[in-house]
Amino acid sequence: MRKTFFILSLSFILMSCKSNLILISSIKETVLPGRPNIPSYSNYKVNFKTMNTSSIKIDRVEVKSKGTCYTCSYLLKEQKGTSYLNKISKQGNYILEIPLKDKYIISTSNCDNKEEELLIYYEENGKPNSLKISVFSEETKTMR
Repeated sequence: MRKTFFILSLSFILMSCKSNLILISSIKETVLPGRPNIPSYSNYKVNFKTMNTSSIKIDRVEVKSKGTCYTCSYLLKEQKGTSYLNKISKQGNYILEIPLKDKYIISTSNCDNKEEELLIYYEENGKPNSLKISVFSEETKTMR
């Protein structure tokens, strides 16, 4: 199990070497609300770091899950920060959070994917780039 996770993490790092973003971890949380009348939802958390002080702006985030493609809004913040950001302008560790909940979903469409994928489209110093994540560690979070 650890060997597989290490190999996958290493492949993500090597894939992102052409970019300033280095993927640290990708987590898919299943959030179970405390009340039975509220449905559960998925929350994707992507931890990454930037190596240089380049300007990075995330254009859009797409989640492909169970034959449906979702374009979602996201929450971006520094790992130890308290406020949300619009763009990244300095070196450090960041968390990108994508809740797959009704109020964060911008649009949906049908797609023919079989695996779960997360696509992040961003601009780095004015050049368009993308990051594709298809391996997640899964967690369950219970809200009160």
